[in-house]
Parts: sequence; C-alpha cells; structure tokens
Amino acid sequence: MSIRALAEEHGGKRTNKFNQSKGLSQNWRHLIPESQGGVCGGLSLMWLSSRKSGLTQNVFEKRYAEPLFKYAERASQLGANNCLGGHQGIDNVANTLGLNKGSAKVTVSNTGMPKWIVKGPSKYVFIAVNGHAVAAEISGKVVNFFDPNYGQFKFPDTLKFVLFMQDYLTITNQTAAFLKFYR
Repeated sequence: MSIRALAEEHGGKRTNKFNQSKGLSQNWRHLIPESQGGVCGGLSLMWLSSRKSGLTQNVFEKRYAEPLFKYAERASQLGANNCLGGHQGIDNVANTLGLNKGSAKVTVSNTGMPKWIVKGPSKYVFIAVNGHAVAAEISGKVVNFFDPNYGQFKFPDTLKFVLFMQDYLTITNQTAAFLKFYR
C-alpha cells in the first residue's frame, strides 16, 4: 500500500507532493557524496521552520531546486542528520532556522510515539526513526505531516493521525528513535 493510500484510508489528504530522491538525483553534482543518500533531517527541519513562518509554499515551491537541497545538506552536516547521529547539534540547527527548543530529546517506542507527537509540549515536532527523519505540526486537532520521501499530508484530527502513524511505522518498516519538540 502506498503512503498516500494509507493517509487517505485514515482520513488524511496529500497537500503537497515531494520526493527527496528526485531532488537528489537532479542535484547530485552539487552535493557532497555523504549527502547523496538523503538529507531528510535538514529537509524536515526546514519544513518545520517554513510552517512556523508561514512560508511553506515559498520554500518548497520549487521542490527540487538546487538551493533547497544545498541548504538542507548544510543543515544535515551541522547536526540535523539522524542517521549520522548528528542529533546532538540538532537544536543549534533548529535555532538557526527560527525554531526554539520546546523540550529535551524524548526517546520513544513505536507504540508510544504517535501519542507523544500529538500530546507533546509544543506544536512543531521533529521525528527521528531509524535512518530517516520526518516532521509534524499540531494545530489544535489538525495535524500536518511531512515525509521528505512522500510529501505533506493533512489529517483532520489527532486520532486519525495517531492511527495513521502506527500503520506508517509498520508499512515503512521504521522504528521510532526520538522526538524533538520546538516552539
């Protein structure tokens, strides 16, 4: 089952298509070899920052533009790359992007992670899973979710998002690692 179909099954709707692989393949000449496998941490932090500032359309309008990927690559190098263990510096990168720390790192399990996301101390959530990073914005009952490999999805309420996340982890064969909350 595709992630889009899974989201729709849980009442979500894809609001923006995005696939970092396409951007990486178009910009491979401009990226260092370590980044060619993905810059999901940098892209996820940039998405959170753009949601906070209201500039999501501007930042991701030219989805696969070289500057977007160079900036995401730099954010990953500075500490937003979960798979390289760079989470130690993630708060510094987030701060540079206009996100303020809302909590300490929260280590979670697959069963507890979806509920932590919607009941956390702040609305912008960086979600680290094994070797990948995604993000969520909680606005009241509405949840916007971003996966650099699939795009942005909107869920009308937190329960539908929690159920989606449980299935998302299973279908993508991901294991929860940690959450970081930002204001």
